[in-house]
Parts: sequence; C-alpha cells; structure tokens
Amino acid sequence: MGNVHVVDKRLFLNEADLHSFMRSLQRLPGDNAVFRVDGRWTIWGICRRVRELRGTVGILGLHCHGNASWLQLGPGLSLPAQTANFSVLRGCWVGRYPRIEIHACAVASATPIACSAAMATVESLPSVCTPGTDSPGSPGRALVQAIADNAGVLTIAAFNAQLIERLGFEGAVVYCRPATYATAAALIGP
Repeated sequence: MGNVHVVDKRLFLNEADLHSFMRSLQRLPGDNAVFRVDGRWTIWGICRRVRELRGTVGILGLHCHGNASWLQLGPGLSLPAQTANFSVLRGCWVGRYPRIEIHACAVASATPIACSAAMATVESLPSVCTPGTDSPGSPGRALVQAIADNAGVLTIAAFNAQLIERLGFEGAVVYCRPATYATAAALIGP
C-alpha cells in the first residue's frame, strides 16, 4: 500500500519550487509516490496513472489551485458530472483510513474567496483572504460529494484559502463519504 500525490504544476511559478514541493511530499511518512500534471492531462488519465503507480492506495492527495466549486486539476473540474472518471479508482482503497485529500483553496465553499496578498502566511491568511462559506446544498459541496461517490472513498476538502507549503488544512473542512453503498470488495478490493 502506498500514498499518491498528484501535483498540478500550475500551482507553482517556477520549476525549482515545484521540485522542492514534490521532494517534501516524498519525504512524508509512509510510501509516497508523487507525479505532476498540467492542463493536458485528463481526469481519466490522472486516475489511471494513480492505479498504475500503486495498484492499492491509502491516501490520494490532490494539490492544485481551486475556488468555490472549482478544481484546477488537469482540464479542471467544476460540475459533479465531470467527476465520473474517478470511478476508475474504485477497488484500489486500502488501509485504516483511506481517503482523497483535496489540497486546493475553497473547493467546498459556497462562495468564491479572494486574497489581497500574493504571499500569505499562516498568520496573515485571516486578514488577507476572504473566508469561504459553508452551505450543505452548495455547488462546492456537491462537487466534493460527487468525487467521493465516484471514487468510493471519503473525500476531504476545505472552505478557505490554503497554503501550498503546509500539508494540512487551513480552517474548516468538509468530509464527504460515498453516498452509494457497495460491497467491501468493490470499494476496497481483494
């Protein structure tokens, strides 16, 4: 079992910062595979690559830009219908707490966020970025829920701005569990 981190290179201004971040992901505890994507990758291609890298996955980290109900991963996602290709990942989840972690700004938010400073810090985030908002029926939550439903695994996303260099979450997050029920073998695999 291993973890896979998908990094959209558009998250970084230069290659040196991208490579430094990818090395930091590889040094996380556990067996971590890291690969980068850009706008030419399809969601299906990203999900197939995740399966090919590991076969079984404990944690899938998606590191990219985002905002309310929008995820800049590959060609981008903004509608629940665009998440159908995450079903390629069904059956590959293993471990005590398998999940997808979306490390992108405000994907689950009901309202768009904006920041007045390009280089925010943990301390300055509340003063330079508008906070996201939580609404159970929002398009942001629907997008995260659709990823969870299609992948068949818990999916976590944030409401507020996120810092690239921090691997945790800033502020509140939403935990979306798959709404569809399937056998354990279908969700977790053999």
